[in-house]
Amino acid sequence: MERALSLGAKKVTMVDIDQELVELCKKNLPEFHRGSFDDLRVTLYFKDGFDFIKTTGHKYDVIICDLPDPYRQSLSEGLYSTEFYQSAFNVLQDNGVLVTQAGSPWFRRENFERVGENLRVVFKQVVSYQKWVPSYGSAWGFYLALKKPLEESVINNALKSTIESKSVFL
Repeated sequence: MERALSLGAKKVTMVDIDQELVELCKKNLPEFHRGSFDDLRVTLYFKDGFDFIKTTGHKYDVIICDLPDPYRQSLSEGLYSTEFYQSAFNVLQDNGVLVTQAGSPWFRRENFERVGENLRVVFKQVVSYQKWVPSYGSAWGFYLALKKPLEESVINNALKSTIESKSVFL
């Protein structure tokens, strides 16, 4: 959230099912959020992300999904389903982008690949990438899903600059 605001986002919507946890983070982790919870451009919703995405009347330029890992038979499994991705696709602007973490491409490859497969059912273009995450001690997998395809060189340049840039974790 703080990173999106620092890059000039005019409005940020955060959806989390656990209000108590968010309040604890707000109180005890100021070095991570840097006051972004108090920014007037931020709107918080405390509800299930799947329900929110199906019922919101808003359109979004970018949807960032930082969810629990995509394990089968977990409470978060529905947030990695084609039904969820279709709902997200429907609320994205015409040039909208969805980015999601997808777990470890090394230690849980089948879960990582399933996320990509489900995204490809819905989105016109899906690209996977990895980024070193120091707190995990390994590279972590992500997917970029685009509503409208871009030239491969545009995506590669954007990902290259992101991957090579100083890491900023949301």
